[in-house]
Amino acid sequence: MTCPAPIRRPPPEPGPHGEPTGRQLEVLAYVHLHQLAFRRAPSTYEFCVRFGWSSTGAPADYLMRLAAHGLLESPPRIAHGLPLTASGKAAATEYLRTHRLELRGTPAVNKGATP
Repeated sequence: MTCPAPIRRPPPEPGPHGEPTGRQLEVLAYVHLHQLAFRRAPSTYEFCVRFGWSSTGAPADYLMRLAAHGLLESPPRIAHGLPLTASGKAAATEYLRTHRLELRGTPAVNKGATP
C-alpha cells in the first residue's frame, strides 16, 4: 500500500515583470503598519484573522516570497521581528499611498499609525 502524492499548491500568479503581486504588497503594507503601531511584527494568528486564512502556513509562505523579492530581511534576526529592507519600506509606503482604504479595520490603522 502506498501513500498518495501530497497535494501541492500551484505557484502564485507572478506580478508584472516578476515583481510582487498585489496581495503580497498588501501583506507587506500590513506588516509595516503593524510594526509602526505595536513595535512588533504581527503574529501568525493576527495574519490569519486579518486576511481570512485558515492555514497557519499561509503567512510563512507570503513572508518567504516577500523575502525572495528582497522586501523583507531573511531570516529575521530578532524575535517577533520582520525587518523590512529599504526597498520594502518604500514599496509598503507606496502601496499605502494608493490603497489606503484596503487596510482599514486593522489594529494598526485603528491605533492611529501613519506610514
